[in-house]
Amino acid sequence: MEMMNLKPSFARKLNPDGLSSMHLAVANGKTELVLRLLQTDKDLVRVKGTEGKTPFHCVVTMGNSQSRLLVEVLEACPECIEDVTVRNETALHLALIKEQMKAFNILIGWLQRLQMCPDTSRSILAFEKKIVNWKDKDNNTVLHIAAKRGQDEALKLLLDSQLWLDVKAKNSEGLSALKIIENAERRSMDINMSGKDDDDDDPKIKQLKKKVNFFGRIKVLADRLKNTMSVDVISTMLVVMTLALTATYQSSLSPPGGVWQAEIQCRMEMQMNNVIHKDANDSIIRRFARRLAFGVFLLPYILDTIF
Repeated sequence: MEMMNLKPSFARKLNPDGLSSMHLAVANGKTELVLRLLQTDKDLVRVKGTEGKTPFHCVVTMGNSQSRLLVEVLEACPECIEDVTVRNETALHLALIKEQMKAFNILIGWLQRLQMCPDTSRSILAFEKKIVNWKDKDNNTVLHIAAKRGQDEALKLLLDSQLWLDVKAKNSEGLSALKIIENAERRSMDINMSGKDDDDDDPKIKQLKKKVNFFGRIKVLADRLKNTMSVDVISTMLVVMTLALTATYQSSLSPPGGVWQAEIQCRMEMQMNNVIHKDANDSIIRRFARRLAFGVFLLPYILDTIF
């Protein structure tokens, strides 16, 4: 550690086997050392070694014993999930290839709950789409991998995740993910997703593996909107919503010409009455529109309180 403080580039050097100090610490189960290195320089988990694999990739493929470390790395350096191997494989690809379903479950759960894009210059939805639809060297997405390997649990997890999957994506064999889904549905998909690992005592791991329901997904999307929009944009949206709602309700109270064409006298009498109540009606409409718009604005906070 002292050497790293004096010469930070030392930690990025690879040994003859193409491994950095972080690679070796992960491989040898030195969790405390990995965390200390992570505190010194979070980007050390992104150093590429043999076959383009990073220490983060190694954590993903190490098995259940590294689940806690996987969560720690994701929290410290969320950008690492974008790193790919020489075969253009992401951590999600590697988790399925190495049959590490627990790690895959954690990665999907983390993506579902991610509220801010690691790269603030990009949209969080664009980031999500990029990761879950990334293609390896053979143009296989994780959906292709899960289906080709008969990993029904992973396939069900993906289809139930409510992530932005491109089911029409085709691999090098010309096989679309949609076709794979149709084939998979012919098999039994009644997978028990409530199984519990004995070592799942960590609350963070439990939370990431917990299935996100529809309202939970809406809450995340609302939080993302709240975090990525400026105060000026939100204020502008509220004004536009108020105007739109006001116009809608005014038109509903004033039908198009011709509705009372046969009853002109009646219409004139009604108009006289409307003059008296116009201000009251407009006031009610504006109050309703403002309250509805304000309710939409408060949605993220309401969902946060409920869940």
